[in-house]
Amino acid sequence: MEAYFELSAGYEEVSRNLILETLHREGVGFGIHEETIHRLVSNRNSDRQSKEVVAVGKDPVEGIDGRIIFEVNYQPEVKVEGKNDFRDVINIPSVCEGEKLAVLKEPIAGAAGVNVLGEEVPARDGRESKVKAGKNVIYKDRAFYSEINGQLNYQNYRISVQPLYEVKGDVDLSTGNLDFIGSVIIRGNVPTGFKVAAGGDISVHGLVEGAELRAGGSIHISEGVSGLDKSLISAEGDIRAGYLNQANVEAGGDILVQYSILHSHCVAKQSVSCLTGNIIGGTISAGHSIEAKDAGNRMNTATSLSIGTNIQVERRKNKLIKQLADKQYELSKLVKIGRMLEVKMQKAGGLSVKERITHLRQRNSTQVIREQIEDLEGQLMHLESAIGDLNQSKIKVSGSLFGNVELAFGKYIRKTLRTYQHVIVRTEDFEVIIEDI
Repeated sequence: MEAYFELSAGYEEVSRNLILETLHREGVGFGIHEETIHRLVSNRNSDRQSKEVVAVGKDPVEGIDGRIIFEVNYQPEVKVEGKNDFRDVINIPSVCEGEKLAVLKEPIAGAAGVNVLGEEVPARDGRESKVKAGKNVIYKDRAFYSEINGQLNYQNYRISVQPLYEVKGDVDLSTGNLDFIGSVIIRGNVPTGFKVAAGGDISVHGLVEGAELRAGGSIHISEGVSGLDKSLISAEGDIRAGYLNQANVEAGGDILVQYSILHSHCVAKQSVSCLTGNIIGGTISAGHSIEAKDAGNRMNTATSLSIGTNIQVERRKNKLIKQLADKQYELSKLVKIGRMLEVKMQKAGGLSVKERITHLRQRNSTQVIREQIEDLEGQLMHLESAIGDLNQSKIKVSGSLFGNVELAFGKYIRKTLRTYQHVIVRTEDFEVIIEDI
């Protein structure tokens, strides 16, 4: 790729023609540097040996391999929820059905070079990318698209989308809170303070403590929930658990518990079943049916079973209605005081300093109360306690229905005063009746 011309010491007769003839004799005909030859001839010192590069070839340009450019990130990212929150949210690389995942850039051919002898120096052409479409991914027009909602994975030159995200142990600081578009499997436990959100199902092979689980599908908890009254388990589908203890549970379908429900607040739009265990304490609301082996206990622990109404929401509504009535009464008194002061001001032509201060306070308090009433009315408007109808709805207790158990079918309520055995509770002629199975 280079030609050197060397003049030894004592050689005096040198000219441009001599150099060119010598190069020609050696076959050098490409990339000759006239400036270097001129310098050799002009600055020749016969007392010293001189050596210069008089010809340089053209280097080949290597081709560029085809490469993949991702349209979405395929590495899990950490998103800090709060300044002091040490449980960072792990944004799992989730994609939607039909979403473009990546594109393949075409390889670029190389450009051949030329050496000083005028011979072509071949260049390596760019190679096609090795990336292929994997599971649940299609390749079309040099682009990759997802066929499902799931987790994007890129490994060993293969792009795939998995419908599941798996945690091989407990949810902890190494995993952080989880938020995934598909389904999540947790092989261990979910401790207090952590959050798991999934667009699909959530399956926990261990225990859930005071954590928050939200699923667009169903939730299955193999052991159970020991919620410490801090947990929130919410699913648009069914919720299944070994047991519930001081848990807050909301299901768009059924709640199915293998053993007991203890001091928990459960709402199911369909049914709540605890066929081999007991329901003690708390509130249980279902759209159609509640079934348990036992309800309440020998200690007469207060227990509420409600059909057709979310009893927690209903209690919240009743509380808001009372607060609203109290505020309206306060407002009526303030309005009355204001009218009295205005009448006095018209008759007397003015008010004393003390009365003017009272009038100012009355107007300010009236404005505050009106805003509070408006807020309470807004809260009531958005509360919906109905979760089903009462037609053919029932509460079934195959074992013992103890005393101090509140049985509610919409607005019809009955509280047990003694223990019943093997009964079905239903409504008839606007009354809650208890009859043997």
